[in-house]
Amino acid sequence: MPTSYLPTVATYDAWASVYDTDGNILLAVDDMELETLLPSFFTELLNNRKNEKYLRILDLGCGTGRNTMKILTYPWPEDIHVSIVGIDASSGMLDIARRKLSAEQNALTAQGQPST
Repeated sequence: MPTSYLPTVATYDAWASVYDTDGNILLAVDDMELETLLPSFFTELLNNRKNEKYLRILDLGCGTGRNTMKILTYPWPEDIHVSIVGIDASSGMLDIARRKLSAEQNALTAQGQPST
């Protein structure tokens, strides 16, 4: 079977529409690990913030926003404003992330939860 080379960004652009649903075992492992690691990390982060009212988080290489969603839906304290920015080189991945995160942000706002 012939193999062709695609640049990395083009590969992720092509993969974007099925990235979250194609059965990649690494995504399942990622989800399992982050289930405990993220809350632990955020607890430590919040304990060391020295009464700062703003928290800025950069999700570098955010892809489809899978982990950005975990950050967005974390139960942040009401007295802190959280700003989350996701960056990725793949416009295909970012298109998925924008749709997914926009819908979640609208749902959180409609529920009266603080905007992040």
